[in-house]
Amino acid sequence: MKLSRIIGSMVLPLIGAALVGGLWAIASGTISKDLPSPLQAWRESKLYIQAPFAYRGELDQGILRFTALSLVLVAKGYTLALLVGTPLGFMLGASRLFSRTFDPIFQILRPVSPLAWLPLGLVLFSGFRQSTSELAALFTIAVC
Repeated sequence: MKLSRIIGSMVLPLIGAALVGGLWAIASGTISKDLPSPLQAWRESKLYIQAPFAYRGELDQGILRFTALSLVLVAKGYTLALLVGTPLGFMLGASRLFSRTFDPIFQILRPVSPLAWLPLGLVLFSGFRQSTSELAALFTIAVC
């Protein structure tokens, strides 16, 4: 392996991580007392990393358990988007009248940030008995 390849793939990323860690440590000690230091962040997150599938409560779970829950939520949202978007796309492509009717709406909604859909989803699904935040997240994923 060439020395330049080793430097490019290992040494430079380590230098970058050290610089970010150093700036973080300096900022936590001088600029903001509310910002935890890298060591404090490690101490607080160590439990989630060392026991990645632990379930200690609804909001106290391991990092891989949270990751799995997030992936399931994304899969549900993607499936919903696929089930609604595919027929809608076929209809938009097959019918000039349908396309001319709904294209202006899509063009207006296109530049809206995905994060802006979440509050709308929370409002729309606040009356449902099921988890409002899960439905709002599914809505956001499906729309985007």
